[in-house]
Amino acid sequence: MNNTSYKHNREIDISESCLDLRMTIDDFSNSRCSEILAWYFKTFYSLPKEVTKRQMCIFLEGSYHYENASFANTLKISRTPLYFLKFIFYFFVIFFKSKLFHHKKNHTLIIDSIFHQGELDRFGKLIDMYPPGEVGIIASEEGISFQNTTTYYRPNYKFYDFFLVIKTTFIELLIGLPTLVILSCFKRVNYIALSLNIINQYLYYSSIFKYIKCRFVIQEKHYRSSALKTFLFKKYGGELSTTFQKNIYQFGRNGFYYDFDVIFSLGTRTLEECKNYGAKIDKVIPIGSVFMEYLWFKTPTPFHKKLDILFVGINASTGMYYVNSYDSFKKDYYESFQWIAQYSKENPHLKISIKHHPSLRKIDREEKLAIQGSNIEYADLKENTYQMAFNSNAVITFASTMGIELLAHGIPSIYLDPGHRCAFLPKEDFERTENMRASTYQEFKILLDKALNSKKFFDDIETDSFCLPSDNASKRIFDYFEKY
Repeated sequence: MNNTSYKHNREIDISESCLDLRMTIDDFSNSRCSEILAWYFKTFYSLPKEVTKRQMCIFLEGSYHYENASFANTLKISRTPLYFLKFIFYFFVIFFKSKLFHHKKNHTLIIDSIFHQGELDRFGKLIDMYPPGEVGIIASEEGISFQNTTTYYRPNYKFYDFFLVIKTTFIELLIGLPTLVILSCFKRVNYIALSLNIINQYLYYSSIFKYIKCRFVIQEKHYRSSALKTFLFKKYGGELSTTFQKNIYQFGRNGFYYDFDVIFSLGTRTLEECKNYGAKIDKVIPIGSVFMEYLWFKTPTPFHKKLDILFVGINASTGMYYVNSYDSFKKDYYESFQWIAQYSKENPHLKISIKHHPSLRKIDREEKLAIQGSNIEYADLKENTYQMAFNSNAVITFASTMGIELLAHGIPSIYLDPGHRCAFLPKEDFERTENMRASTYQEFKILLDKALNSKKFFDDIETDSFCLPSDNASKRIFDYFEKY
């Protein structure tokens, strides 16, 4: 990647185009200019070169727009003058918002990257297993709390260690910034943006883990990792940097460069593909779904209406910029609605509902046209989707994590995958998925008839490979920490 004009091939299989993107990003991180930057951070920050280069990869992939097949304008050489000014302004901001720390705190577990109360509440069952005071919370918003824990308000750019800020500012303005300008001009890429990401993560996590000590750290989003976080956490005495798998593995935006000691996965084989896309994980421990545990098993209540079939939608309305990662995505996505509409017309006696993600703004025209003339109804977005699923005879979906979650609890679930192109399902080992995945309408019809009319739907499905039962997901995490 000598410039930012790279585009992934949207015409080929998404798993192959993602491999090409990974090679492009890896080549950039191993380029001469990137090696110089890695040497710079090793010399002045004692960061291993591999950690710096991995953080570059994470930042670059996060800057890639899959729908437009382009890197963000941030990386363009034309943005270098603007980032030159941003770079200087950044150090003014963090200096005036820095803090002197006098005491160190100790916990067994730190729950990191909490952005709102709902995220913290999902950890409630795990927190309750610890004695009071053993769990600390790193929150980016004020007012977030949970009983018997200590919350540390740590927003971005604020409360960085004063002495560390002074040292970093001196190094960067005298040595770093001139170096970055030279590298940017030579490589024709905005290295200032790249470096600023590394510097900010260094200051943010150093200011946390130097003064808030713990054995284990855990976060919710497995696809939002930081190589610097893992390194700095262990540098200051931490033992395991962990996360749990929030949703089904996706080729593309949410499938690159994981960096954790341990990922608590949904099932025994749900993260097999990630190591082909730059993941650095020591162990994968299957535990089930923390989301399902919280949203269903915490307070299961019956749904007021029995359904034959529930179609579970995905978060396409707000996530099109990353789910639309190959040319046939929209065609395949709307074809899945055509299939269920056709099945409804052939079986008008069946009660079928579509339940979309609560974030849905409006139902788009193509979807309405796809189900026109059928008996399909739309469910209220406020309804609990798990409640509806557990009161349905079968669940179908294009790419929702709920499909594999429900398989573990005896609810027949089918993935609609026109042409075997879906970015959310395995690209190899089709035999493992053939009894819950349909690539043609005829396959879909056979599977759904089996789900509705036969008790043998699960005979050839290894449910644990997709997701373990989720009623004790938090207990499995706790037990792993206790035995470590």
